Amino acid sequence: LALLKPLTLTIRFGGGQQPQRFTLDPASDRVALSIGRSSKSDVQLGLPGISWTHCELRLLPPAAGSPRGSPSRLGVIDLSSNCTGLKVPSGQIERVAKNEATPVPDGSLLVLPMKVKAGPGQTPEQLRMCLCIELGSHETSTAQQE
Repeated sequence: LALLKPLTLTIRFGGGQQPQRFTLDPASDRVALSIGRSSKSDVQLGLPGISWTHCELRLLPPAAGSPRGSPSRLGVIDLSSNCTGLKVPSGQIERVAKNEATPVPDGSLLVLPMKVKAGPGQTPEQLRMCLCIELGSHETSTAQQE
């Protein structure tokens, strides 16, 4: 934990839901947030294909070979039965490896769940939630208030 530095992130949701802002900080023992259907999840999502605890966003140390003092990174860990997708900026949606931390760059989209069973008259898009992950402070006025 000594290499971990605090990291602020904003999660933006489709459908006009208010963004949620979190700070992961090893000094406060808050190094991860849970996403899922459980009422105990930090980010609650109600779609039927989303697992009780679908995935976790976790503070990761700087990349190997990074200069001393480099910022922490954010990772996603898939804990679900229906998979989690990650679309990095200018990339394709990729399935996240189960139970392994995958780095999440600024501006990435999380797709939950990846596997859906669309019924008659449903499209897969109606059964999925996309979350945009913004790292750091994109609005200086808000950051100065923290």
